[in-house]
Amino acid sequence: MSEYAKAHSEGRRQVAALLRELDDAQLKTMTVGCPAWDVRSLMGHVVGVAADMTTGNFPTGDVHEWIQAAVDARSDLSLEGLLEEWVELGPGIDTWLTNMPPMMGDLLIGDLVTHEQDIRGALGLPGGRGGITYDLAVEGYLSSLGGRIGGAGLPALRVVHDGVEQVLGESEVGATVTASTFEILRSIGGRRTAVQIAALAWDGDPVPYSSIFSNYEYPAESIVE
Repeated sequence: MSEYAKAHSEGRRQVAALLRELDDAQLKTMTVGCPAWDVRSLMGHVVGVAADMTTGNFPTGDVHEWIQAAVDARSDLSLEGLLEEWVELGPGIDTWLTNMPPMMGDLLIGDLVTHEQDIRGALGLPGGRGGITYDLAVEGYLSSLGGRIGGAGLPALRVVHDGVEQVLGESEVGATVTASTFEILRSIGGRRTAVQIAALAWDGDPVPYSSIFSNYEYPAESIVE
């Protein structure tokens, strides 16, 4: 079993344990990170994306429609039904992650960790900020940012998070950003606005990096966790 498979397996157990502690009101809480979905629907997305990716059902048209279709297909399942499907998918997910290139593992691990934190943020339940799953998600997000920096021809960016220093890019460093590992994860993961990212501790001009800092669209409003 690969490092990615071990990480996703551990993440599945962690998220399932978190969800089983929630009551009906909490499951119906709308999430700020994914404002169209409550906690229960967000879990439908997490399970659905893992099912689709690991069985080769990749989007051929509108990605948002593909994502929503997976949620809709599970709208009648109870939470326990969703978690049962996740358990059944487990061996296939682990095999897929073991055989696929790291980039695909980064996508699935990043999705799992990002949405766990969306759930925790919606419910005011901080946690899940350590361990192999979290660490791999951070590593994957930083790698993706480094690729965008290089692709845009920008000077390298030094990222300092919780005492760890990493340089993203191949050229000379043009700026340094310092924040907690959690804030870096959430910023690259599309859970901070461009204004919030610019407000981090920067040594140098953040503007050249602002349009590529996030893997995804920036949220319409600031998310504070």
